[in-house]
Amino acid sequence: MRSSGEAIEEWSDERWANLLEAYCRTDYHVASPVSPLMFHVGELCSEQNLSLMQAGVFSWCVVTAWNPHSERRSAEENDLAQAILKADINAVDLKWWEAAGRDPAREWPSEESCFVLNISPQQARSLCREFEQLAVLYGDAEHEPWLLFGDWERVRETIARVSKSGLLSPLVFEQLQGVIAENEDLNAIR
Repeated sequence: MRSSGEAIEEWSDERWANLLEAYCRTDYHVASPVSPLMFHVGELCSEQNLSLMQAGVFSWCVVTAWNPHSERRSAEENDLAQAILKADINAVDLKWWEAAGRDPAREWPSEESCFVLNISPQQARSLCREFEQLAVLYGDAEHEPWLLFGDWERVRETIARVSKSGLLSPLVFEQLQGVIAENEDLNAIR
C-alpha cells in the first residue's frame, strides 16, 4: 500500500477496492509448532481446523502492527510497533505463534504478524483498534476465516458500497458477502 496521508473517510472506492482485493488474496502463513499453516479469507480448511482443535486452539486471529491504516512505515517503526504488539499479547496471557501476511503476487512486502490463539472476536477487534489496523483475519473451529474490521461502524457503509460497485473481482465480491455478514452478526451481539 502506498502512503497518502488521507483519512480513511477520504479514500476513493478504487483505493478501498484495491485494499480489499489485497486482503482477500493475501496468504496468511503461520509457523505452527506442529506444521506450517496457511489461511485465506473465506476458505475453510477442515484439515487445518482439526489440527488446531487437536492442539487446543478453537479460535484465532492473525494481527500485525505493521503499516497502520495501510500506510507504509519504516522498518524501524514497524519493528518497534510489532514488539509492542507481542508484549501486549503476552501481558494478557494469550499465546501466539509467528505469522506473516504475504502477497502471492509480491506487489507489497510481507508483513510480520502474530497468530493469536483462543482469542475472542472482541479481543481481536481491540488489538485491531489499538494497533490502528483496518482489519484482522479471524477464524474459529466452525467458520471460514473472515476479515474482522476494527471499527465496523465507521467502515460498514463504505465496504457495502464498494462490494456493490463492480470494482471487485467476482471471488472477492463473494468473500466480502461473508465478511459483511460476520461483522454485522458480531455487531448485533454487542
